[in-house]
Amino acid sequence: SDCFLVVMDTKIYFSQTIKFLLLETMKKKVPVIGLSSFFTKAGALVSFDCDYKDIGVQAGEISTKILAGEKAGTIKPVRPRKYRYSLNLATADKIGITLLQSVVKDAFETVK
Repeated sequence: SDCFLVVMDTKIYFSQTIKFLLLETMKKKVPVIGLSSFFTKAGALVSFDCDYKDIGVQAGEISTKILAGEKAGTIKPVRPRKYRYSLNLATADKIGITLLQSVVKDAFETVK
């Protein structure tokens, strides 16, 4: 089964191209995996986000290290620890994908 994975590229993704991409993939019943819940709300089947509350906690942890005397330049960059996903149930229905209830239940956000 095919899908379209959106990657971050501001040179090719802007509002007109995203709208075109979502319309064409819907016609062809190809699921789109987006970059954020904004894509899900626009018609992508699923999108992945980091947990922004936890990003704030991570920033606080780094700030604490700096306040304790650690040089900011010596602190290695960190990746998000927590991720979440959103689902577009209307898109799943339109393209003929049946989602497990456990997958729907665990979604951070669902669009109907």
